[in-house]
Amino acid sequence: MDQRIKQGWLFCAFSRISLAKKRWVVLYENAILFFLNESDSLLNPLPKDCIKFEINSDFSVKYQEKDLNNRHHRFRLQAPGVMIYFAAETKSIASDWISHLRSGQTYSQVMDIE
Repeated sequence: MDQRIKQGWLFCAFSRISLAKKRWVVLYENAILFFLNESDSLLNPLPKDCIKFEINSDFSVKYQEKDLNNRHHRFRLQAPGVMIYFAAETKSIASDWISHLRSGQTYSQVMDIE
């Protein structure tokens, strides 16, 4: 797998109605992976409870002040067939993740909601 672009703790949900859970998230150029803890991200092969989504240029990232399970600094990644909701502890953490996600978006539509 390619070099890690960004990694850290985020609250994640895979639908609007699911409960956001804290996950160690690792962003690669063409994939985003979710782990139960940081040390699992170092295992090879990946643990069975790792969730992996392939991402390409056809996705958008949106920032929203609204909360996700009473959490602020929410953003989401939307690609064909998948929507992933994130919440960060601070606005600066959320902004940093959004910036890194968008840095790989040379051809896709990017939208802000503030």
